[in-house]
Amino acid sequence: MEKKEKSENMKQKSKGKKGIKILLVTLATIVLLILLILSGFFILRANGKKQVVNATKGATPAVDTGEATKEEMKEWPEGRIRYQGENYDYNKDIMTFLFMGIDSRDEKVQESEEAYQGGQADTIFLLVLNPHNKKMQMIALDRNTMADVDRYGEQDAYMDTVFTQICVQHGFGDGTVKSAERMEKAVSKVFNDLPFTGYCAINMSAISKINDLVGGVTLEVQQDIKEPGVNLKAGETKCLSGKEAYWYLRDRNVEEFGSAAARLQRQKQYMTAFVAQAKQAFKQDPSLPVTVFNTLADYMTTDVTLEEATYLASEAVQYSFDSDSMLSVPGETTKGDIYEEFYIDEAGLEQMMIDVFYERSEE
Repeated sequence: MEKKEKSENMKQKSKGKKGIKILLVTLATIVLLILLILSGFFILRANGKKQVVNATKGATPAVDTGEATKEEMKEWPEGRIRYQGENYDYNKDIMTFLFMGIDSRDEKVQESEEAYQGGQADTIFLLVLNPHNKKMQMIALDRNTMADVDRYGEQDAYMDTVFTQICVQHGFGDGTVKSAERMEKAVSKVFNDLPFTGYCAINMSAISKINDLVGGVTLEVQQDIKEPGVNLKAGETKCLSGKEAYWYLRDRNVEEFGSAAARLQRQKQYMTAFVAQAKQAFKQDPSLPVTVFNTLADYMTTDVTLEEATYLASEAVQYSFDSDSMLSVPGETTKGDIYEEFYIDEAGLEQMMIDVFYERSEE
């Protein structure tokens, strides 16, 4: 009887040891997986930092306030200007990215069959990251901004340059890289040849996916929006589903004067709330940038690499951003012969560029 009890006790101890062993192996495996994920993240981040730094170095804007003489400018370092009696230097470490929301007939990005059917850029934002003051800002450019647009025809042959709504520039391309690069050139010119660190053109169909990846975006609805499966009421506070976010950012009545400006205000509001939500989601899941990038691969055209996106996300989460960080290029909307036309207030744009991209010279 005693032998039997001893045998049972030994079996129980053996099972206990096996259980502890299994638990330890499981924990070790989990820790190893976490370390692998984190090491992969830090490798991506390190490589991305190098790429972004290299992309950021280069040209400076062609801002000329007319306050300095040619002789003075010859002695100045590149990027220095004089504004209201003070000398300013262009912040060469600043990172500026062009984001475009493309109104395309195709859900996913694909080359258009005709060279001038690349889809219009209905949403245009500059994302600005300033490593000197750890500040992130966004500058919204009205889609109807009147600017120089290069037109291309059959076989992608350049035809001419016309002064028209900047949103159509994306259409004069292949719907992918050519369209994005031509849009980048046009927007850069609006901002006095401002150099961009990168660009990203995203089909509007991807909005619902981006929204849901960060867990939805909560905001106070600014305007009644009623579309199939969507019924948003002005004044209600709601966490938007992917479908609701899509229509909140896209919907407008083209017959109503100023509808593009009203939509731009909704887009600015959404972006402010989205950034806050995305920062929280990233803190909980550092691999989120990789998930977002891979999910959007079929819906976007970009020259930003996965490594760069990983680095930028890890940087941006440390930068300050609130409603005051959302800026709009100043100007006025008028009714053209057919469509609305937005004319930039050049003095206001100059002031904005000094505030965002320049720093007072210490020399």
